[in-house]
Amino acid sequence: MSDPASTAPKVRAFIGVDLSTALRPHVADLLTRLQKGTHFTGARPLWVRPESLHLTLKFLGEIDDPTRARIVTALRPVAGRHAPHGVHAKGLGVFPSPRAPRVLWLGVRRAGALLALQADIERTLVAIGFEPEDRPFSPHLTLARLKSHFRAQAFMDVIQSHARWDLGPWAIGEFLLFQSTLHPSGPVYTALHRFPLTAPPPEPRTH
Repeated sequence: MSDPASTAPKVRAFIGVDLSTALRPHVADLLTRLQKGTHFTGARPLWVRPESLHLTLKFLGEIDDPTRARIVTALRPVAGRHAPHGVHAKGLGVFPSPRAPRVLWLGVRRAGALLALQADIERTLVAIGFEPEDRPFSPHLTLARLKSHFRAQAFMDVIQSHARWDLGPWAIGEFLLFQSTLHPSGPVYTALHRFPLTAPPPEPRTH
């Protein structure tokens, strides 16, 4: 007899932070500039659509409904331990290296509170059976993925001309459980559950 759990429908999922409404048009403008600038470098990036931009905190792989319920139950207390906070979107970079760029990203600065939130999410999910991450968390927004052969130096020259681009503050008031559905035109992300950050803000330091 087959295990019913093995045949239950599953979805690809991850924990992430959505881009703020205030920041999204600024990132969309940057994407337009980069698309125009890199058009003649031979690169054919798969650009992330502005409406799909997000920051991944933990990739979960494929999960079924019972696993989803366990995730929600486990992460609710995490959201209650963290307060809304802000980060700063600034700077461009690539993975793994400028000589062979495969991922173009937008940097996230002033991220101490975000790092603490991600670490709490990581510990909590590992405790209920998820695999621990094998690399340190490096907060960033993926803007494009590159797979074709192209003139890497010409591409990097364009990126360097925008490397110090400052998009300003980004308010984070929640994290989400997302479903990722793959399509030929790129993945589509659907929010399955929202976790508002409800802890009070830290007391201001006094001298």
